[in-house]
Amino acid sequence: MDRSAKRLAAAAAVLILVAAGCMIWAAQHTGGLPDRACWGSIKARDLENAAPRNGAWKVKEGTDHRGDATCTIRKGDWTTTVTVMKTPLRTHLWWQLGAVPLGGRLPGMVKPGEKRTDGWLYLGPCGNRIVNADVPSSGTDDRASIDLTARLLLAVGDTRIRDCGGQTPFPAAHLQELDPRPRNADPTPCGIPGLPPSLDGNGEDLAQLGAIDIADAISRCAVIKREDAAGSAAFGPGLLGVTVVHDPKVVDALSPTGIRATVTATRGAQLVLNDEDLRYDRDGVTEVVCGTERRYVHLITAGTDADHAHSKRAVLNLVAEDLGCG
Repeated sequence: MDRSAKRLAAAAAVLILVAAGCMIWAAQHTGGLPDRACWGSIKARDLENAAPRNGAWKVKEGTDHRGDATCTIRKGDWTTTVTVMKTPLRTHLWWQLGAVPLGGRLPGMVKPGEKRTDGWLYLGPCGNRIVNADVPSSGTDDRASIDLTARLLLAVGDTRIRDCGGQTPFPAAHLQELDPRPRNADPTPCGIPGLPPSLDGNGEDLAQLGAIDIADAISRCAVIKREDAAGSAAFGPGLLGVTVVHDPKVVDALSPTGIRATVTATRGAQLVLNDEDLRYDRDGVTEVVCGTERRYVHLITAGTDADHAHSKRAVLNLVAEDLGCG
């Protein structure tokens, strides 16, 4: 049975990570922007070029109706909100909460939108916390809003980790330049050999966003139609979207279903996969084991069940090979 329409409709659902509801503010500030806004974390220089020049800064710290710590910074019509959320979130379509990984060993992602850019960062040392931030989008150039969102996540993340007794593993110096622009698909899209013919990168109608790198805390690669590369659809699931996670605690914090299958790779041989390993699973991940190494893989496709199984086999074998097996 062809599930394309069902998958694409589900993937198009709007995800709202910031909890809605009445805000109870514990602290307020109006006037010049304090140098360490939001629990002593955000430097004034991080925001000085982001908001309109005219108007007074307003900072509100408090908690929402779920008890999550929330801080809003406002200047005129410009607003950014940062929330420290308790986990597990158990969020359906969790893999759509981000489109551009922060890169390296930073366990977080950002997602540009037409009006807002959202992002999240997992605070491992704090056990059960994720920082969420959103800022106004930057019009035709998403890089500025992506960079600001990432810096807010790291600033608040560092402060909260110190508060919970951990070290500071997220210095801004580790933040890579994040480029959200899709490019023409490679002949082997996302570096995945053996994909179905419909995802053959030799065609001129495909583009790709991101890359798979098992060394990163989170990596993501999506294959999209060339016609979608210039709009917000570029940050959706596309024709194929692969997310690879290094730490199972990140999966536990976000996914409502968690690990649904485990496959064990053997050095020098391709994976032996059954129908259960290859089936479609909207929110579950597949654990790939190679010796002492493990990675957690989520895959979404827009094709038939057979296309999905074909693509998943190719993706899992690639991850196993990158881990040193296969």
